[in-house]
Amino acid sequence: MTKLYLYQARDAPLIAILRRQSKTIFELITWNTETDTFTRGQWLKHVVMNPKYLSISPDGTHFAYFYSSLKIHDKWSSHAVISKLPYFSATFHTKEHNGMWDQISFDIDGNFMHTNSTLDKKAPSELNQVLWNKDKLFSGFQSEPFNDSQGRLITTDEAKLLVNGSIILDTSDDVFAPLKPM
Repeated sequence: MTKLYLYQARDAPLIAILRRQSKTIFELITWNTETDTFTRGQWLKHVVMNPKYLSISPDGTHFAYFYSSLKIHDKWSSHAVISKLPYFSATFHTKEHNGMWDQISFDIDGNFMHTNSTLDKKAPSELNQVLWNKDKLFSGFQSEPFNDSQGRLITTDEAKLLVNGSIILDTSDDVFAPLKPM
């Protein structure tokens, strides 16, 4: 069943929407709440993600996520990634690491935080790495109804996004279609 998860940027009128099509298929969408425009990004499939461990940068330009995928010989591979919204493509990512306790996120100043030093690519110039400090964590994850930058009430109902009780985006019938026939 399709479900939407929202991540509100603190310093910009942007919300990242993680759309879970199934347990292992996800889409990223960016919503500009000033213009009510949506930019659909990439799909990611055959991965497992826990939405509460994902985050948006305070300026709304980057997304931090952790995923696991099944590799050859039924072994799991896990990675932490920073991408430029609305895409999953890694600006940088970690080498294979040891599960969810090896997290990646943003601090309140917009620097990315990571719990170990297994970065596979160097951080882009606009982001700096800091040591993990839960007291300085900024995630933007919204699990309850909230007000956007214009004071409108934002809620979700499974695959529907509502503003002040009216549906603004309905992803119920939109299904994942691979680029190449299987």
